[in-house]
Amino acid sequence: IILHKPEASSPLGVDIDFADGVVLHVSGLKPAPSVISAANIKAPPDGKLRINDFVVAVNGVSDNAGQMTEELQSKQELELLVRRPITFSVTLEKNPGVIGLDLHYAKKGR
Repeated sequence: IILHKPEASSPLGVDIDFADGVVLHVSGLKPAPSVISAANIKAPPDGKLRINDFVVAVNGVSDNAGQMTEELQSKQELELLVRRPITFSVTLEKNPGVIGLDLHYAKKGR
């Protein structure tokens, strides 16, 4: 996804969770007007940034959420490499006793 901000300090209009320290998780999109909403209006369906997407690189910077965030905040021209989540449903039937499931999550996440 290619974005152009009017000024380097212009907000993108996106809520980001970077708690894992590696990728940026899109946890929310702000309503128009915003840089993201304007880009999404022009983009084809598969080129839109969506809630739950993962930004894995910004301007070639990857594997470091802090550095990617710095790129987002300090540059006017942005190239985002985005990965879509894989979603699936699971139905569990709980019987007496333990369910046999561990939940792991980032303590700083949303």
